[in-house]
Amino acid sequence: MLLNNLRARLAVVVLLLVAFALTGCFGPKSFTVTVKIDPALEGVEIREGSRTGPLRRTTNAEGLVEIKGVKVRCLFR
Repeated sequence: MLLNNLRARLAVVVLLLVAFALTGCFGPKSFTVTVKIDPALEGVEIREGSRTGPLRRTTNAEGLVEIKGVKVRCLFR
């Protein structure tokens, strides 16, 4: 009986791990991200990947920027 209970729990854990891993593979592939710099600073560059990556956007006078089309990568691609 203890072994059956352990197997059932292990099966649930494995299913949850697979579900979490596949989360990025289904549903929307891109999102809109809003960035707020506090304290508000105008002209902060938001770059992709690193400091030297491609420039995505620059913050406005309120320290805000909205970045549309941010891609989500599937874990299994």
